[in-house]
Amino acid sequence: MKRRDIVLVMTLFGLLFVAFSGCFGAAWYNHGAGYHSPTLEKINLLLCSTRANSAKENPVDYYMRFYIAGDSAFYGTHDYITHFALDYFNQDDITNKHSWLYNKQNRKFYAFLLATEYPDYQGTSAPPFSLDCGKSTQVHLDFHSESHDFINCRKKANLRGDKAITYLNKKDDEENPKPWAESAAFYLGAMTHYIAEMAHPGHAGGAAMGWSHKWFEQQVCEVTTLNDYTNNGDNTFFEIDLTEKLGWSPIINGIKVSYSPWTCVDKLALITRDNKETDFNGNKGTGEYNGTYLDRFEYDELDRFLFSEVDRNSPKYKSFFDRIEILLNWAVYYTACAIKYCLKNFDGQNTECTPNKEEEPEREYFPPGPWFPRDLADLLARYGLVILVGIISYLRAKGALR
Repeated sequence: MKRRDIVLVMTLFGLLFVAFSGCFGAAWYNHGAGYHSPTLEKINLLLCSTRANSAKENPVDYYMRFYIAGDSAFYGTHDYITHFALDYFNQDDITNKHSWLYNKQNRKFYAFLLATEYPDYQGTSAPPFSLDCGKSTQVHLDFHSESHDFINCRKKANLRGDKAITYLNKKDDEENPKPWAESAAFYLGAMTHYIAEMAHPGHAGGAAMGWSHKWFEQQVCEVTTLNDYTNNGDNTFFEIDLTEKLGWSPIINGIKVSYSPWTCVDKLALITRDNKETDFNGNKGTGEYNGTYLDRFEYDELDRFLFSEVDRNSPKYKSFFDRIEILLNWAVYYTACAIKYCLKNFDGQNTECTPNKEEEPEREYFPPGPWFPRDLADLLARYGLVILVGIISYLRAKGALR
């Protein structure tokens, strides 16, 4: 092959890499702290479901067992943010009509937390399992490789929220309300994933973090474990306290029901990316200029340390850590808002399902996804012309085109 051909081929593959690489990134980690290599990350992302299948156990029950034992093996930053959001939603639910969702003795609670990881599964690798005693058996087919940039997160958050509402409005053959509450809990959990993404500077669209992107996620994962949730504020690295950190009042402010999942993604992204925020007392955001606050720090330098090994209040890094903490608190707030929005018209009445072996479970059908991520159309729209030019140039060089 001539040198010119080699250059053209490398250029073509480079363009293809640019076009496709944005589809496969993940933001906050979904697994326990300590898994840093890409291989282990990928394995552990699937660990709960694959091990559960091997043990012939439903992944929800498997996740529940580890949670009750206090094991963080399957608990990551997405769980952490959503867990606190559910607690604040609980505070705002003065009639306790939605205790079916946040009651830790209820299987629906664990379906909810487990689902926070599902949007990061690649292709059809998410193992199948059933919800609501077998009525919903193919939820895994509703999740394919997808990019989690700002625009797509808005769309997906609304889609998952709408799916949860659909399940809550299910009726029996006589048109009596018969919600599939476990399935609804699952899709509510999946919805929260896209909102939490926007507390990550790289995914909100403002920070050019480069190769430090993964490092940032790994370090945050190390300090957002189940133990950190349980001991919140008691010598933990970050503290989730909407009142202290954001000036929120459960009586005066509450959780805003008017914020749809789409709006919650939008508002959180603006805070993370542009510091367009005021706290609940009217104080403006802590950013020093109109741009991502974390951009001020040299990530090459930050990459030299682990969060757990640096003084949380050192003058050099305190503002960096404080800003991450604020973003996590905002993520909790807007996640709670989205949950309340989706449940605003549901009276909370549902019963535990009871398996009936004589009845064939109702099965849903989700068309299988394409071999490429559904959101790839967006990337092809951006880079398709460049790729086409590269292909034409290569074919001309080979003499295929005159």
